[in-house]
Amino acid sequence: LVRNLGFELHTDEMTIRIQGMHCASCTMNVENFLIRLDGIFDVKADLTSESAKIRYDSSKVDMDEIEKTIESLGFELLGIEGQTEIDEEAIYQQDLKDKRNRIIVGLIFSGILMVLMFSGWDPLMGVTESIKQSTGINISSMGLLSLIVSIAPFLYVSLPILKAGGNGLMHKNLNMDVMYSMGIMVAYVSSILGTFHIVLDHSFMFYDSAVMLPSFLMIGRYLEAKESHLDKISQMKELEKYMQELTADMTEMIKGASPEEKQLLQKKIATLAEKVGQVNV
Repeated sequence: LVRNLGFELHTDEMTIRIQGMHCASCTMNVENFLIRLDGIFDVKADLTSESAKIRYDSSKVDMDEIEKTIESLGFELLGIEGQTEIDEEAIYQQDLKDKRNRIIVGLIFSGILMVLMFSGWDPLMGVTESIKQSTGINISSMGLLSLIVSIAPFLYVSLPILKAGGNGLMHKNLNMDVMYSMGIMVAYVSSILGTFHIVLDHSFMFYDSAVMLPSFLMIGRYLEAKESHLDKISQMKELEKYMQELTADMTEMIKGASPEEKQLLQKKIATLAEKVGQVNV
């Protein structure tokens, strides 16, 4: 409105780094919720660089409000680009390690659960029969064994997805994490109900699928993280190549320039070199 009237609006600009965005819906959430803060005029989130460029009025909004909003969406604010020292490689390697560990645990235990289901080994049959005789509760011994084996790996592998899905529901945003969470929880809850013969019978047991599904989703996110990292490296190499070509051209220009022009061009080269260094960090 101010610009339409022919006036300029003074704004501050910054680029913040955000960890945890993994799809277009994540960037859309960051933009939609940050723009609601009083004093923020424009937000452009980028999935590849895991960052958001913000135009804002520093007298009306502070970093605490921005950080609270980002954390409420299930993401982590790493800092302001150019002001906060961010060890991207360490963050990237830790993220990959976390995903890889969840994948390994999920695939191992889903395999164990599948073997249990088809092996016929049933060490808890005597326990469930005793419970049935004393209480009348009909519990599947194989289901109870699968529940005991699966509960810890299920929670470990599924936690990031379920947490993101819960944040989506809390903010009334039906993103893909909500859909994944619903599928995972339906499989696991129906297995528990089938185990204890509540509403469902003993044929409704999918413990192996409930652990396997988030494992496969984690594989997808692992591959996405690696691809995104390779894209960043490619962009840095292109920028370095452009910088080298530009420096060569400006060096040629300096040869025929006056002392004042030489000094100005040398300053520009130094500034560009500094910016390339910041990108590589």
